[in-house]
Amino acid sequence: MRAEGERDVRRSGLDMEAACGWFFAMCVALRSSASPGKFLMLVNTAGLFYPEFDAILKIVVALG
Repeated sequence: MRAEGERDVRRSGLDMEAACGWFFAMCVALRSSASPGKFLMLVNTAGLFYPEFDAILKIVVALG
């Protein structure tokens, strides 16, 4: 049993995995359809708020 206020790390980890999967799919879709300026704006904004997304963005950019 968890103490009051203690977070369930396993659940938050799964939430982040789902968010990363969604973000990757969105980036791939935007990369192929959006203008380069809009894509770079998304990259810069997301990288500020979610450091985990930085690696995903590098992969998407590398995929070209």
